[in-house]
Amino acid sequence: MKYVLDNSNLAESYSGVTTPLTHSFVSRVYRDVYKTFCTNMGVSDRTIRSHEEEFSGLLAFVGYRMYYNLRNWYTLISFLPAYRTNRRFFDRMIGLEANGDAETASTSLMQRYGVDLPRVVLQVLRIGASFLFMGFLVRRFNREFDAVFERLESIDLEQLDLEELADLYRKVSGMLLARWWVPIANDFAVMVSTGLAAKALEGWSAQKNENSAQLDLRTGASLASLDPGRRLVQIVQAIGEDEAVHDLFRQQMHPADLLEILSSRHGQSKPYRLIQEYMRKYGSRVPNELKLESETLKERPEFLSGLLMSLVRDGPSTSSATGTHRPPRADLHGLNLPKRAVLNRLLSWAGVSLGRREETRLRRALIFGYARKLFLTVGQRLQALGILDDPRDIFFLTEEEVLSLLDTLPQSGDLRPIVAGRKAEMDRWSRLDLPRRIETDGPLDELPEELSTVSPGSRKRCPSGTLQGKGASYGAQDMVSGTALVLPEFRPDAVFKDKILVTRQTDPGWTIVFPFVKALVVERGGILSHAAIVARELGIPCIVGVENATGLIADGATVEVLPRLGEVRFNSNVPSA
Repeated sequence: MKYVLDNSNLAESYSGVTTPLTHSFVSRVYRDVYKTFCTNMGVSDRTIRSHEEEFSGLLAFVGYRMYYNLRNWYTLISFLPAYRTNRRFFDRMIGLEANGDAETASTSLMQRYGVDLPRVVLQVLRIGASFLFMGFLVRRFNREFDAVFERLESIDLEQLDLEELADLYRKVSGMLLARWWVPIANDFAVMVSTGLAAKALEGWSAQKNENSAQLDLRTGASLASLDPGRRLVQIVQAIGEDEAVHDLFRQQMHPADLLEILSSRHGQSKPYRLIQEYMRKYGSRVPNELKLESETLKERPEFLSGLLMSLVRDGPSTSSATGTHRPPRADLHGLNLPKRAVLNRLLSWAGVSLGRREETRLRRALIFGYARKLFLTVGQRLQALGILDDPRDIFFLTEEEVLSLLDTLPQSGDLRPIVAGRKAEMDRWSRLDLPRRIETDGPLDELPEELSTVSPGSRKRCPSGTLQGKGASYGAQDMVSGTALVLPEFRPDAVFKDKILVTRQTDPGWTIVFPFVKALVVERGGILSHAAIVARELGIPCIVGVENATGLIADGATVEVLPRLGEVRFNSNVPSA
């Protein structure tokens, strides 16, 4: 059996290595959510039960990295109408190259028209109804989620014993994940609307090149994921307006010490109040926020103060990314009126669906943050019992192991040797640069042995050159030049103001710095990646899919970004490594 694994899109949320707890938690969430989604899209219970293995294996864990198991995803897509078309739309959405024509099994006339056709008609009606009422469904989901989450936040976890923590965890999963089919249905609407818009534009317009015929996928509303960055701008402005606080932020000190002084000396100031409000609302939003092992702002508030110190010290930003610039849509004047109307309607549908997706993404970060808090509380109790050395060691167990452990206490043995072994394995795999796409005819459990001989990837700098990607956001100018800030991983102490950010991928946790940069160059992702969506809303030039940009471009290099051509020109003025 041939397996095809790909993390081109998944790496946006789970870049690099991750822990067994994150993988097992996310895999179970995917299994349960997509089963519920298929049920609500009209897929029979019998079909779902007969493909339990595929639902459980949507994600593969290879070399402590997460991959989509594409064979299982295509099986899931086949349960829905228009498999060939939806498969191409799916590939486009997650940033895959064309995989050829989709295969479909031949069936008899009786099966095709007597069984399949009525089933497909019913599915189309259910899917169409969900698309039609998606606004209502998402608003109801958000309202119900917020009510449940507010009750959860009022619970003092420190007052619960281990059995109560386990019961609460199972209750949270049941209450919230059962409702999560609505965001998945909206993601399906994003896939279909953008796929249809791209197909129409390619078929009707003389502009065949995606870089010169950009899909205008803006939401037309205030994007939820932009709020943290806008709040950060407000905080920086408030600091600048308070002379005493401004002087404090310009001093040389550890970010944690700054917070203590700010609290004790300026606890009534506007900047301090805004920082506290920010922490309450966005304390779970950090880069790699969907990795349970990531440290949030609530755990490490000095991350925020360190970022603020950097932004304040560098003075006012000259970036024009205000979110008000709206470059013109692709030239549609060559189309007749009906075609223009259809294409504009598809683009509007896609934009609204993307806006709804960003709203639900915020709530996804909240529930992942709550799961993280629950697991850390359990880890503290296990440390007190001598089962773990550190509360964060719990991330090196699987979800099944944690729940089984809680069910069998106090008979459980010492887990420290298991944790130590997995830490060593993860550290070893973190030094290897695994491919984004893996194809194998053998069992998946044999892959780690095959890949363990891979040598670390070569990421040699070049003194100058031109790299090619896809223009995902044009901004106001055909070309933007500036100094490169090359960050393979997020660093809160980096100087972001007026730089051209070059990175491997971004997730919603990076949004806080987007308003301060001049342009984005991203190695991974497509026109529906997080970087592309947010850049379009802010009017920031963005090029995605730039292979090995963080390896070839030196930090501090002079860079020219030409989004309409999808080109990145750079001059590092350093000798080639």
